[in-house]
Amino acid sequence: MASPDPKIPKIVTIDPEGDLTINFYEPIKDGPEYVGGSGKRIFGRVLAIFKVSRQVVSRNSRQFGMMLMGVFQEAGQHVIDIEEGTVNSLELWFRVLHDAMTDEMYCIPIEDVWEAIEVCGYRNFDIKRLNTWFEKWFSSTDLEELEIEDMCTLLYPCHEFNHAKGFAFLTKSLAYQMAGHITEINPTSHRHLHLEGNAIGSINGARGSLRSKMLRGLFEPVDEYLKQRCSCKAEALFSYCTGLSKTGIWPLESHHKKSVQTILDGPNFIKFVCKPPPNACVNCLERLASSTLTKTRLNVLRDFDGLCLDCMDRTKPKLGGVDEDYWEHDRRRAWSSDCRITHDQPTWYFSFMGRKTEMRAHQRKKR
Repeated sequence: MASPDPKIPKIVTIDPEGDLTINFYEPIKDGPEYVGGSGKRIFGRVLAIFKVSRQVVSRNSRQFGMMLMGVFQEAGQHVIDIEEGTVNSLELWFRVLHDAMTDEMYCIPIEDVWEAIEVCGYRNFDIKRLNTWFEKWFSSTDLEELEIEDMCTLLYPCHEFNHAKGFAFLTKSLAYQMAGHITEINPTSHRHLHLEGNAIGSINGARGSLRSKMLRGLFEPVDEYLKQRCSCKAEALFSYCTGLSKTGIWPLESHHKKSVQTILDGPNFIKFVCKPPPNACVNCLERLASSTLTKTRLNVLRDFDGLCLDCMDRTKPKLGGVDEDYWEHDRRRAWSSDCRITHDQPTWYFSFMGRKTEMRAHQRKKR
């Protein structure tokens, strides 16, 4: 199928009975001209023409309402011209507001999803109106095929559209699969669209915690060997360290170049093999068994469930501090109580968006 001619505007009839035509144009300095809705010539090219209901658009946007129902020139026009947004992002909003959705809107590129968020802020739309649409849009994503870059690009939309399961999946995947510092990716020129710093800091904190727990689990047997009094412990310890060297964790100074998931999924980690010394005692044999690393692997894999949007929302900095119910969840070990995802303590802890002094005070009380 031939691609549409970019010089021919896309005609989109949102409401067949609509009484307002909206020209969406791309400004082009000293470029082509066209006659706008006011009768004046505009430098630019019309990309799309939308037929909508003036009342519907005005009712759902304070900015459009002031323009179309107030004292501005556009209030007396049947055709107006706008330049902010993209064809897909504007069509999405107009279709949602008019309850005129089409299947094509569930296949728009991620860049237009970000643009829809920007349009929401500029036009004063209620972003919650897009939550149901985004849930279906996100469900069409093959999560198993997502690259790291895709995950980083989806973080902000999942947060803004309050998609708890999607946000948890992405933050969990990045914590396990990223070797270096995790950052979000904004595919647009709107640099003000981004997650709060606390959120990115928490994802990286979780990533670091997973790595620390993995190292602690791997080297705990070393500490136990040093406490033993048997004559075979030196040879057994050497055998254990030889096995560790094959897991990808050794040498220690280079393991940071690999993600936690890469190390845990390494063949020598999953099938940990150590050659026990002759006449090794029961304690040494137990620590040389493959079950030692299997336990560590499972503990780390089950540790972090991703960030919880509900816990994040409850703990955003506000006057008066965090509600007591949040701390009670920790005391009762009911960390995902009233949350849309099921999670344990690490997710509860890293989803905390409040002041660190409050979290430290809570931890002191628990001791």
